[in-house]
Formats: sequence, C-alpha cells, structure tokens
Amino acid sequence: FNFTGGLRMQAFSPSCDVGRSVIGSTDFEDKVKGIYSWDETEQVLARTIPDLWSGTSEITNLKQDKGYYIRLKDGVDTFSFTEECNDYFTASHNPFNELVSVQEGWNLIGIPGFERMSIEDLNVGEELEITEMYVIKDNDVKESGITMLEPGKAYWVFVE
Repeated sequence: FNFTGGLRMQAFSPSCDVGRSVIGSTDFEDKVKGIYSWDETEQVLARTIPDLWSGTSEITNLKQDKGYYIRLKDGVDTFSFTEECNDYFTASHNPFNELVSVQEGWNLIGIPGFERMSIEDLNVGEELEITEMYVIKDNDVKESGITMLEPGKAYWVFVE
C-alpha cells in the first residue's frame, strides 16, 4: 500500500490481517497520524492514534475483512507498507475463504485475498438485506451499482 501526504484520509482494506510488524514499526509511528475504523456497535467512525510505546493504541492489527482510513502526519509526503500474507496459511486453513460478515446498520468492509468477490458472497444475517453499497474511490464515496468487490478497496455497506 502506498499513501500520499496531505490533509485527507485515504481508504484501504488489507488482503490479510496485518499485525504489529507494520503497526509497531518506527516508520508507522513517525508518519501516521491515525487509523480510522468503523465501530459497528456505536455506528461511528472511531479514530485510533498509533502509539504502541505508550500503550494507548487500541488497534494491534488490521483485519482482512474490514475497511480503514489512514491519515498521515502533517509534513509527511509518503508512507507505504507491504503485506506479508504467507504466515496465515496452514494445511487446513485458508483465511481467504472466510466469508465477510455484515451487521444491521452501516459497515465499513473489505475483502480477504487477492481475487474479486461477488456481493452475493457476503454473509448477511437472516431476514436482513443489503440496501446500499458505496465504494470509496479517489477518497470520495461513489455509488456504482456494485456487484463485485475488489481486494484492497474499502466499501460502505448498509444492511437493514
């Protein structure tokens, strides 16, 4: 992932869980002002300031089925990181085959893996349905009659 500086938040979704090797790095702490994720219980965008050394960081890893916004610190031109997904596979477990679950209300999601996924493959609770879906493109929310989800992108999904 490559992010550019400025005042705007940039949306992304990791293809696999990203742990402390990225979030706990000095480069991350020096360049990232905050990671934002959706609190599905409270239905608010929650800001988390990365500060592992003081123990105040609420995020210890980024989940493969969630969408996030990242904001760089003032004066930072670029920040990038590379996912290392190989550690997540075992003979009996492929995390890319796990369904993405959505709850009633708004959800900020992404998809696992490196292949496109149909919206029909989302795990929606009984008697619920997806009524709105937006892809975040060029840091603007766009509705686009989405039928397929792409890895690396974040999506707003409303379920009722």
